[in-house]
Amino acid sequence: MPAKCFPLLSTFTVVLLAGWVQAAAQPDRLPLWWPDGLRQVEPITPNAFPAATTSEKLPRVSNPRLLRHVTVPAATGIAGASGSRALDSGSRALDSGSRHTVVSAVAIVPSAAGQRSPLIAVAGDDHRIRLFDAEQLRLLQTLEAHTDWVRAIAVRPDGKLLATAGNDRKVCFWDLADGTLRDTLEGLPQAVAALAYSPDGRILAIAGMEDKVRLLIDDGGGRLTRQLEAPGGDIRAVCFSPDGRYVAAAGRTEAIRIWEAATGRQTMQIALPGGTVHALAYWPDGSLIAAAGSRGQVQLWSTADGQPAGTLGKDLGTVMSLALVGKQYIAAGTSSNLIHLWNLDQRSEHHRLVGHTGSVAALKYDHAANVLISAGYDCTLRVWELSP
Repeated sequence: MPAKCFPLLSTFTVVLLAGWVQAAAQPDRLPLWWPDGLRQVEPITPNAFPAATTSEKLPRVSNPRLLRHVTVPAATGIAGASGSRALDSGSRALDSGSRHTVVSAVAIVPSAAGQRSPLIAVAGDDHRIRLFDAEQLRLLQTLEAHTDWVRAIAVRPDGKLLATAGNDRKVCFWDLADGTLRDTLEGLPQAVAALAYSPDGRILAIAGMEDKVRLLIDDGGGRLTRQLEAPGGDIRAVCFSPDGRYVAAAGRTEAIRIWEAATGRQTMQIALPGGTVHALAYWPDGSLIAAAGSRGQVQLWSTADGQPAGTLGKDLGTVMSLALVGKQYIAAGTSSNLIHLWNLDQRSEHHRLVGHTGSVAALKYDHAANVLISAGYDCTLRVWELSP
């Protein structure tokens, strides 16, 4: 039952009743409550995301080198956000008095219908999101709405919407056409540590310092939430399978939990041998899922039966970030300031990228340019050319 608008004095009552009737009809799908009621947003049209095409051209990784880098500035008097210790245990950060931004999240914004060149979105402890030109690393725009450390960024696959979240317990949605704030989801019970869009852009997964993963679902008429139970109260990583059918999450819960995205039904729980998971990544064909964190290696698990399928690396320090590089490689950023690159088929380390002087907290691969984007606690954003 949709919410309808009536005169001012009765609006709240009608919206409240509409939400509860809707929730009763679909007990596993709850209305998304915004500060001023049930907000209707622009739905995603069926043709918003063209059918994916698979390129046979695989990325080449031979003698990768640092192509360019920039130090990310910080707003005066804000570097060193409050409430960060719970999320940053075991990582190496610069002194909180630094006048640059400790970076915890990056995202690649593809060019939109040829209207602009690709962008790199960067966020961290000074509460702001910065948009850089991907080719020259020129700062183009600074987005301001958060009031604490921004921990997570996700770009909707069509490149039109950017979601950001962090310690201030809210999710901001930015229109990337002009950088304006489109909507804000406020009042979440705990800090947010991870965001992920489904491959079709219809679902945004939100996870953090609570015992559930929230899915914002665009059903064509607005946003609804589904809550996935994840006991433990500390989730650091969330990701979707390549086909979008499943969503996985892990953290300091000693388990990877996997649910059906469409129904919210938990299909698998993989017990972990202790430690905190900071990053998750599905294998390109969805057959394996990689988990990495405080145990100093990348652990591989079968998504068919939940059984261990091997490990990558050893004594790496805390693995802070993972990124698939095409279908052949996986990269891991660590608290040892290094980026390790493994061949997926051979399960062997292919290259080790040296240059960061702080934990490598964020990694993204740009397939179109065949470059790896990295950033972290040394306050730098780096672009690595994988095949000079």
